[in-house]
Amino acid sequence: KFQTPYLGLCFDAGHANLMACANADKGEASIVIRQWAPWGLPVPWDDEVLDKMLPQIVSCHLHDNMGLDDDNLLPGHGNIDRKTVMKKLARAPRLQCLHNEVIAPRGGKHTTIAEMCRIFDELAGMTEMTQKAVEF
Repeated sequence: KFQTPYLGLCFDAGHANLMACANADKGEASIVIRQWAPWGLPVPWDDEVLDKMLPQIVSCHLHDNMGLDDDNLLPGHGNIDRKTVMKKLARAPRLQCLHNEVIAPRGGKHTTIAEMCRIFDELAGMTEMTQKAVEF
């Protein structure tokens, strides 16, 4: 509806994973189900969020989780298929930057800065972005 170069979308890999259809039967273990419960509305589960957003994505929050809570884990420490996500993001015509949204001491896994740099260099390489476009 808004065809302008001044408006774009930020894709959040962790949030998209939380909204995956596979999480619909997780009950109270799912943060999404708990957060939607007060509204009395059905949760809009969707496995195609990235595909739908792809043409308008200008930035991306990259982190991982197990599909139950917004853990902000290092990619590879949860169940997001990062290779598939990055392959799709590489086709995003407006993508300008990748954001590291990892919270290092989450989930009992203490991520080092060196490990984050290594993983995000790998992710940037999957999209053919330069290091300048990756925010640490």
